[in-house]
Amino acid sequence: MIRLQRGRATPKLAACRRKGLATLRAALRANPGEPLEIPKTYNVAKEDLWRAQHGKCCYCELLEQPGHNDVEHFRPKSRADRRPGSSHTPGYWWLTWTWKNLLFACANCNRDHKKDQFPLEHGCRVLKQGQQPPGRERPLLLDPFRDDPIRHIHFRPVFHHKEEHWWPFPRAGSPRGETTIRVLRLDRSPLLDFYKGHVRQYVRPELKRLRRAMRGGNRQQVARTWRELTSELLDVRRPLTALSYDALDHLVPLDERKHWRLVLPPPLPPRR
Repeated sequence: MIRLQRGRATPKLAACRRKGLATLRAALRANPGEPLEIPKTYNVAKEDLWRAQHGKCCYCELLEQPGHNDVEHFRPKSRADRRPGSSHTPGYWWLTWTWKNLLFACANCNRDHKKDQFPLEHGCRVLKQGQQPPGRERPLLLDPFRDDPIRHIHFRPVFHHKEEHWWPFPRAGSPRGETTIRVLRLDRSPLLDFYKGHVRQYVRPELKRLRRAMRGGNRQQVARTWRELTSELLDVRRPLTALSYDALDHLVPLDERKHWRLVLPPPLPPRR
């Protein structure tokens, strides 16, 4: 996961919000306590979210097409399992069409794993109906539009049968990193295969160029090669940018970077 930036919401979303909230409030007055049937008109935001996220799932960072994937509600709309902070309770229906609560997510991350999970810290206060976030809620799940996930999740190599695998861990024991990995199953087998293949096919070949430049001893050439490969691998439009960042950090250690006066930048905005 990486930090994302939202663009502007489509004007259509505001109209859907007005109509949708009126429908839900009428349903609550007519049948209090009954489950809400929430219109899926929030899907008008899918293309805008997809473009804002550079075509990637907000959670696993794989490139996806919008068609069979989802507008994800960070705070679940119908039901919210807030454990360990509280039990399974009604969701945040009034945020169904709120732009800042929406993300684009793949079906695997959203439907198979996150579902209606929204764990909170023990002792914090759940938002009251109609209240805008964050209030006094303290989510344990990372929001890539508000948080910097790289500060909480760290990819490290793990060797199994002499083969290198890359695995996500909570950085410095981050509770939010641990919860996000667990809820979204960012360590599920198919993703681990993608991680391994990504480092093998994209990161290591780029580092071969860097090593050749280092053997030549020309600092300017080393610096130029480093700029080129970080610009390529850390471009936020590329898949698995956070993994690339941690792989570079591990495979070109800090002492070596200091020797060559190389700076590891955070994930980079698109080149113009």
